Amino acid sequence: MNTVTLAETKGMAYKTKEINMNQTEDWLSEEENQIQRKRIGARALVIAFFSTVLILGIGLYLFINLGSDVVSGMCGNQVITQEIQPDNGSYKLVVFKRDCGATTAYSYQLSVIKKNSQLENSAANIYISDHEFNAFWTDKNTIEIRGFSYKEYKQERKYKGIKIQYNTPW
Repeated sequence: MNTVTLAETKGMAYKTKEINMNQTEDWLSEEENQIQRKRIGARALVIAFFSTVLILGIGLYLFINLGSDVVSGMCGNQVITQEIQPDNGSYKLVVFKRDCGATTAYSYQLSVIKKNSQLENSAANIYISDHEFNAFWTDKNTIEIRGFSYKEYKQERKYKGIKIQYNTPW
């Protein structure tokens, strides 16, 4: 039975390495070495690029699908007024104040939702302003918004067949 000790194994590896080092035809020329380094560098850049795109894509997906819930969870809505659509309509308008914490100012918002549903803890779907305003139905298919604002952050003109009119004093 042949047994080889660890010391002998190391010696064999050393001798093998020594033999390979002496075979100069296995060595790459300087030009081939540079080409090989460029290929490795190019592969590394491609891998880094696709890894970055993948990580950013996953991050964007998570932000879009989960981020709005996280941000909305920090905010709160306080209903100011509600008014059901005339002529037994299926919607109601809800004017509310939205507070997202100490680092942002209140905003005043208007959403149109199904008349039997509750206002969700999210931003409005019709109008967002930095000042209070009044909103009311002028008929079954028209809402009028009255008020003054330095800046409107959202201002829809139509929603599910309902016309939105703005009556501002400027």
